[in-house]
Amino acid sequence: MSAPPEALQKVLVEMNQQIQKSQSELAMTRIQLQRNETNLRILKLANSEVSNSKQDHVWESVGKIFLKTSVQDYSSSLKNETTSINDAVKALKTKETYLQTTLENTVQAINKYVGKPSS
Repeated sequence: MSAPPEALQKVLVEMNQQIQKSQSELAMTRIQLQRNETNLRILKLANSEVSNSKQDHVWESVGKIFLKTSVQDYSSSLKNETTSINDAVKALKTKETYLQTTLENTVQAINKYVGKPSS
């Protein structure tokens, strides 16, 4: 016994909304990943510049002022920030995989309901 057309229509509308939501979240997640990867490249470059410097201190920007900071402290700060961003990238990649899987499964389910082959 098949579902009434109204119930099927309601399910398809909900699935379509889920697809739109997943696509939107996936796009935002990918943008966040790109920004974090850009920040990692910047941190890597900054760390390289500081490591190759013959100076014993750097001027670190804090809001509208600059503070004299030792190279070791600044390098440590860059390392901590890199670790933090790497953790965020890992979480975002997991989220991206989840959203992509959700999107694919929802599309397959819709195709199943409307009788289109999934591929």
